Parts: sequence; structure tokens; C-alpha cells
Amino acid sequence: MCIPRSSVLLIVCLALGACGCGAAATSSTDAPSSSPSSSTSSTGPSEPVSDPAVDESYQVVGAVTEEDMRAYLTALGPMHREIAKANAAAHTMVSLARADDFDSAADYSDRVGWHVAHAGQLAARVTPPELLKDAHRRLVQAFAIGGVAGHRMAADFRTLDQASSIDDLNHHVGPMQKRANRCANAWYAQLAPFLEMTHVPMPAWTHTMMNWD
Repeated sequence: MCIPRSSVLLIVCLALGACGCGAAATSSTDAPSSSPSSSTSSTGPSEPVSDPAVDESYQVVGAVTEEDMRAYLTALGPMHREIAKANAAAHTMVSLARADDFDSAADYSDRVGWHVAHAGQLAARVTPPELLKDAHRRLVQAFAIGGVAGHRMAADFRTLDQASSIDDLNHHVGPMQKRANRCANAWYAQLAPFLEMTHVPMPAWTHTMMNWD
């Protein structure tokens, strides 16, 4: 089945817009582009109960210090530098797609996928504080999903004259990007209370780390 080129461009642009793709995206799906809602802070770790009489079942499972948090964020440096490369590639990809240069857009989408996947590999090498192990796992998962989505979008760009590619963009790539955002949001939501408690500022790069999406 052949689709008119004008219709292809319209559908691709809609798909890119719906997924918040590119560094210029400002949709609400950008996970760390805005701070978690006030309800998030209530999910942070509670202060230890010093008097056993208050709650005999209370058990301290660990602690996170300022030094722990600063070391963790520093260790994520290589990851966020890789994401900066993915953001730049995504920005170029969107510009090329809007100019109907889908072959070149596909090449840049592959670059996005590679950089995002590599960022996930770099993050996986980092040992987080004990209480952030689950959050860190979600961060790694976000980039693993994003890497696959980038390569899959590249394949779709190369075959946009086929209805199956349009369907894949709308019903598979888009949802994958949303899952990546949910994972990144989960990481951010768990990270923020620990940073607040240890008086460590939230790094600026957390607000742009999903701009490739």
C-alpha cells in the first residue's frame, strides 16, 4: 500500500509531536523537565523513630549521606554527557524529517538510539546508594527502552512508504518512548527527596535528560 508523501510527512510530524521527540519538545511527557508534584515528597524516606515505644515495628534499613549523593551524581557524569549527544542528534533528526529528508533522519535516529543505549550501559556501571537501587534500576531501564525506540524509529523512517511503518511509529515507537519517560520519572521522583534531605541541589542536566525523546 502506498501513501502520498504529503500524508506521510503529516503522520510522521504528528507521531514526533505526540512522542515529544527532539530537544525542543516541551510536552508534559518529558520526565525530569519539571519537578515532581508535591505529593512526590511524601513518598520519600521517613525520619528514623528514635523512641522504640512510639513504633516497635520500625526498622532502620539504611541511610544516605550528602557524600553518598554527591558521589552518585558525579558517577553519572559520563551518562549525562552521552545523553547530551543524543539530544543534539534528536534535534537534527527532527529538522531533517520536517524537510522530508527521511533517509538522513533515519541515520540520526540511529545515532540517537546508539547514544541513549550507551548512556544506559554507562549508568548500569554505577553503584548507587543502597536506598536508591530500585530508582537507579528504573533509570537504566529508561535508556534501554529509549535505545530500542531510536533504532526502531530509524527503520520506520527508511520505509515510510509502507503503511506498516506508519503503524509502527504510532502504536509501538510512541508507547515505548512513553514507557521510557515513566521510568525516568520514577527515578526522578525517588531521587528528589534524598537530594532535599541531604541538601544537595538537583543537577541541571536532569531537566533535559529526556529531550532526545
